Parts: sequence; C-alpha cells; structure tokens
Amino acid sequence: MIRTNKWKLLLLAGDGLVVAAAVYISLYLRFNIFGQRFDAIGDPFRVFTGASTLTILPILLVLYFSDSYRAPKKPQTIKYISRLLLTLSIVPPALATIFYLIPSYKMYRLAYMYSFILSTLFLLFWRLQFFKHIFPMLPRQKMLILGAGATGELVAQTTLKHMDSLMEIVGFLDDDTTKKTPPEGTLKILGSSQDALALCEKHQIDLVIVAITSDLRKETIYELMQLKMRGTDILDGVSFLKQMTGKIPIFHINETWLLFGPNFNLAKPGTLTKFQRQFDIIASSIGLTLTFPLLLIIACLLKISSKGPVVFRQERLGHMKKPYTILKFRTMIDNAEENSGAVWAEKNDPRVTPFGRFLRRTRLDELPQLWNVLSGEMSLIGPRPERKAFVDQLEKEIPYYPLRFTAKPGLTGWAQVNYRYGSSTDDAMEKLQYDLYYLQEMSVLLNLIILLRTVQTVILKPGS
Repeated sequence: MIRTNKWKLLLLAGDGLVVAAAVYISLYLRFNIFGQRFDAIGDPFRVFTGASTLTILPILLVLYFSDSYRAPKKPQTIKYISRLLLTLSIVPPALATIFYLIPSYKMYRLAYMYSFILSTLFLLFWRLQFFKHIFPMLPRQKMLILGAGATGELVAQTTLKHMDSLMEIVGFLDDDTTKKTPPEGTLKILGSSQDALALCEKHQIDLVIVAITSDLRKETIYELMQLKMRGTDILDGVSFLKQMTGKIPIFHINETWLLFGPNFNLAKPGTLTKFQRQFDIIASSIGLTLTFPLLLIIACLLKISSKGPVVFRQERLGHMKKPYTILKFRTMIDNAEENSGAVWAEKNDPRVTPFGRFLRRTRLDELPQLWNVLSGEMSLIGPRPERKAFVDQLEKEIPYYPLRFTAKPGLTGWAQVNYRYGSSTDDAMEKLQYDLYYLQEMSVLLNLIILLRTVQTVILKPGS
C-alpha cells in the first residue's frame, strides 16, 4: 500500500487553521474599527458561523482541487509563490458568488476583504515554512523493487521524480545480478529474489514492488507470501505506476491485465453514465446561456479579422467511433488543409490567424462544442475527439488505442489537464495512458478535479 497522503492531511489541517485564524482576526478587526466589541472570545465564529464556514471551506476546496497539495521542488522560488497566488485569485469571485446566492450568510465587505488578504499572507508563510522545515523531516516509506528490467527502471524513475511520495528506494532484487540499474551510482541490485525475506528484515522494508511482467517462479511467490504474512506491503509494478502517475503504462501491461483488472467505469451503462449525461445537459445549457454574448462578440471579431466562416466544422469520431461534426470557432486561414490534407497542428503554426492564436491560447475557440455536448455527441469530460485519418494511423502504432472510444469525446479531460497539446504519435501515446486511467477510475470526484484543473490550466498555462 502506498502511504503518500498522510503529509497532505497535515498540510490541509495547517491550511484550515491559518485560514480560520485569518477569518477570526478579520472579524475582530472589522468590529474594532467601528468601535464595536464581542462579549466573548468565541463570538466571531458564533455570531458569523455560516459566513465563516462559507469563507474557510471554499479556500480549502480551491487549494485541493487546483492540485496545490503536491510537494514543489523549490518552494522558495517566485514560480511557486506566483502559482499559489494565482490559484488563490479564484477565491474572491467564488466567495462573491456564494454570498450572492446565500445572502443570509453574507459577511461584511471589510471583513471579507481582510479575510482574503490575511488568508493569502498566512497561507504563504505557513506553506513556505512547512516545505522548508517540516516536510524534509517526515518519515519515508522504504521500498525494494523486484525486477531490474524496463518496468523496474520505470518504477525507480517515477519514484525519484515524485518527491511528494515520501518513498526511499533501498535497491533492486533481480535473479540476474549483473544487470545495470538506473540511475547509475545511486541504486544497486542487492540480491536475487530468494534474498527478499532476509533483505526486507535487514533494511526494515515497508513495501516491495513486483516489477516483473512474466510469470513468477514458485520460489519467488513463496518469498513474497512470507513477506506479506509478516506485514510487508506487496504491489505489482503496473498498479504502483498507475497510482503514482495517474495513467496506465500501456507498454508494461498485457491483455490479461486489462481483462482481469479494474473495470472501465464510464463504459458500463448505469447510474454513473446517467449522471454524467444529466450533468452534461445542465452544464452545457448554462454554459451556452452565460456565454451567448461572448459568442456573438467573438463571431463579429472573427468576421472582421479574417476571411472565411465563423464556425469551423469538421468530422470527428465519437463514442464507439460513430462520426459526428464538431463545432469550433475558426482559428486558421480559410481552407487551411486544401493542399496538404490532414496534418498535425504545429506550435506557432503559420496557418493560424493572429486572432485565432488568441482564441487557442484562451481555449475560447472550443466554446461552440458546448452545442455538441448538449446534443449528446460529446461529453463535458472525456478523451479528446480525433479525426478518422489520425485514428487509422494511431491504431496501427499504439496498442489498445481503440479502447478510448468506449466513452464519448470530451471538451476537457484527464489527459488534457495532465499533458500538453498533442501534435505527434508520441503525444497521442502519452495521452492515451491518461485516457485509459480516466475510463477506469471515472467518478464524480475525479470529474470535479478535472474541471477545476481545467480552470487552473487556462489561468496558469494558457495554450497548453
């Protein structure tokens, strides 16, 4: 079992305390300015219970869903501080919306302003101190990797890359002790699979990752069973990589793993699928209504700035490869593929118009797809829609690629918020791994995370 979240609970508890302190001080400051006093020390929260709760919780939710509970490599840098500030900039409009919808819990404007300013300052101070002084002192989970081949190498690289996992690789076990282990000079093969029990006792190992894709020998299975009976956690390499990276490593699995592994949640008809469709209808209807004035403005600017139709229509493959016509604001010159045919879009593509480049960077070009969502051809969240010409090519080069069509294509998705805009076969292969993860793990919570990270991506990484 991977125990990576305990430190996040500690950080979350600290965030909650400093935000609560900021709200408490803000209420006291506001009333002192106007010559008023609370009778008891707990009165600010007692009198403003609803307002305080509706101020504290949204701040914590924004931090959680915007992926702010990951350990930064360099927390003292301007990049981390500016990222945190930009994330917190979502809070004021969110709170304003909440207090507008629930006016009975509305906080005084001055107290509301103080709360946001103090919460931001307190959170910056607390988090910088946490990652500088507390995080390095937290206990690590010691692990051994059984198998020093390609899967074992990927497990090691992934662990070393994800410093917030709080894992310490002690070494490898492999029956071929002459293998070289990456990264050279830091990790070694400590022994064979028959040494697993003795080495785990010697180094007080908490977790053994079985990074062997072939069948295990009876002797190895016996050693692992002995370890499991003594309390050592045993996990296969693919499941470990899936938990650590949020994607399924397609070149380290086989048909048996897919057949007997977790189900594809979104592919099964049932309550989850029905809820997804209802959510799509409500969200797309609201989205089209709220953005209608913006759609008209963009349409007028497109007509003025370049020749050609306002809305770009193109055939894409949807659920179970059913063709449909996708709608987007035109961002390229008219008839951009008249001579070249279907080609990948490039970075700084010369076919993109100046205004089209702005629409792409802000993702406003995809707003017409809300109609595709409302009509049922797309979902708000799902794999990126692809063209048949590219699909035919990618299915020949990438294993398990057809599986992505078991769900409707999405306006945003797990792959889109975790990986840059794809423009090659390698990019498509990487994004497929995220798509397969989403198809297996889809839930209401995961959808909320994707939606908030989409907002974060648009604000912090426009054009990615």
